[in-house]
Amino acid sequence: MTRNTSIEIGEKLRQIRRAKELSQDNVAYAIGKHTSVISRIENGQIAPTPEVLDSIRKFLKIESAPLLPDEIDLYHEQLLIWETLLDANRVEAARDMQPKLETILSLPYEHDLCLGYLMFETRLLYKEVNITAAEEKINLAERLLPYASSESLILYYSNKAQLLTIKGDIKSALGYYLKSLELFGDKKPFARILAQIAHCCLLLGKFHHSIRYMLYARVLYEGDRTNPVSYYLNDILAFCYSAVGELKKAEELFSVSYKQAILYDNIINQGGTLSGMAGINVKQGNYGIALQQYDEALQLLQKDLPSIIPNEKHLYIYPIFYKAVLQAKMNIDNKETISLGRPVAEGDEFFTILLDAAHHIGNLGDSASENYLEDVAIPHLLERDGEVRVLLLTLCEELEAHYKKKKTKSKANRIASIIRTIYKEMFIWDMD
Repeated sequence: MTRNTSIEIGEKLRQIRRAKELSQDNVAYAIGKHTSVISRIENGQIAPTPEVLDSIRKFLKIESAPLLPDEIDLYHEQLLIWETLLDANRVEAARDMQPKLETILSLPYEHDLCLGYLMFETRLLYKEVNITAAEEKINLAERLLPYASSESLILYYSNKAQLLTIKGDIKSALGYYLKSLELFGDKKPFARILAQIAHCCLLLGKFHHSIRYMLYARVLYEGDRTNPVSYYLNDILAFCYSAVGELKKAEELFSVSYKQAILYDNIINQGGTLSGMAGINVKQGNYGIALQQYDEALQLLQKDLPSIIPNEKHLYIYPIFYKAVLQAKMNIDNKETISLGRPVAEGDEFFTILLDAAHHIGNLGDSASENYLEDVAIPHLLERDGEVRVLLLTLCEELEAHYKKKKTKSKANRIASIIRTIYKEMFIWDMD
């Protein structure tokens, strides 16, 4: 965060004076200076000396504000330290520092400084998974937006976008991220924001757009390669490469991501990466290796299942789905695998349908299973965007192969038409 220069000290004094319905003559007379001195201070032509500023403060009864430039710089230096801790994911250290910075909120005329503090606290609350409190900070910050510098607006837009992402409104979130990107102008943007744009594109199923922004983010990212941010960049890029069929690139990146996840001892990321690697092996026909990797992934994810269940159920259900479909392809009974996901999916229509679909893939000799996939599972998944499209493709490809094997041409063609539509949506898209 850079120091704000959008509202200089003279403009702040003007706003306060006018709010108190005082003239420049009133102020000049009270402090024993010529009116032209007050005018030049308010217009930013000269900076007030500490003595003159102190006299104006006392007359206007604003002893705590506005701050002198060197005072503002001290606060900004502290916010930069706080930002560094947040970027490094040092959550405990960032929380320990928060009470020392909260005094910023007692500076009523330093609007931009207050906004910057609120946005960094929002980032901290996201990392602590306190979404309710984060939303409260965002709502509190909205009244300060008219006074915001471009740097603070970038923080606000990206935090607002993250909240919308959590709420599932991905298109609106992408809009806010793009607005924050525009504010950089000719300056180098933050790798974090580019990565978040890429993530939104992924969630909307626009994998080529996600790759473009993620590659740009990787070029700009200059942090510690053992940092979770580096894992995040590599993992999303690997998933997108896998989705568009660039398997060699995906395999290389998943290998890097897996080593990073082990390095900072994140069990969930290890499991997720193993699942991604298994998906590549399925596409390459290495079914035995893939099955082993799915087993390892699920064993890891089960160790940290309580932290997954509240908001990240897909991290556990998706590998179960893919493993069950692979078992069906290999003529292995998948009931035990599907049963692992039932307690987690209970009460959630989407995850329940996904597990039921995996069950019916394993029973395609039965017309009831064909009907379930065509009449229930596929229509339900077609209503959803994003990475769900990859799940849907898996179902459709298995069903199409089944119909071709049965030589049921009309049904095979119908499913093939759905597959073509999905690919068209994935690869042809206007960002606007």
